[in-house]
Amino acid sequence: MYLENSGFSSFLMLVNLGSSLIFIGLYFALLIFYWLLKAIGFYCPSRNWMSKRLGKKLFWNFSIRLMIQQFQGIAISAIINLYRLKFDSLVNMCSSTLAVASAAFLLFAIFRTFYLIKNNIEKLETPEFKAKFGTLTEGLRTEHIIGRYWTIITLVRWATLCVIVVVLSDYPQF
Repeated sequence: MYLENSGFSSFLMLVNLGSSLIFIGLYFALLIFYWLLKAIGFYCPSRNWMSKRLGKKLFWNFSIRLMIQQFQGIAISAIINLYRLKFDSLVNMCSSTLAVASAAFLLFAIFRTFYLIKNNIEKLETPEFKAKFGTLTEGLRTEHIIGRYWTIITLVRWATLCVIVVVLSDYPQF
């Protein structure tokens, strides 16, 4: 309650993210560093190996793993802040826009993951798929339908849990 009355409520989307905000910030810092290395590699080809190596690590598997690991924190933060949408000032508008964008991103991530696996069912065990998207099926038996879609099942289960926890927080009897 103190946060809502202190004028600090405008930044609740960022405060609710907690450590997810730090990891996302580090991810964007690495992206900026990658683009800087890429620009330096354009002018100095002998330094291009650094951007190639970082690019292999940074994209796809790392991005997917970050999304999966931070899914619950981002989902809870987005759902909490969807209840507090305000567009009366610039700060409130930014916070509300971030909440809506986060919720949309999470839904997009679930559907994109589903179609990625569905369209590559025959390639799930190939080295090319594992190099790019191996995080999605790592440690799972992909010969069974539940094993193939276990990551998606987990994300949907987490999203459902987050909605239940936030929406029913005023009704502890449930």
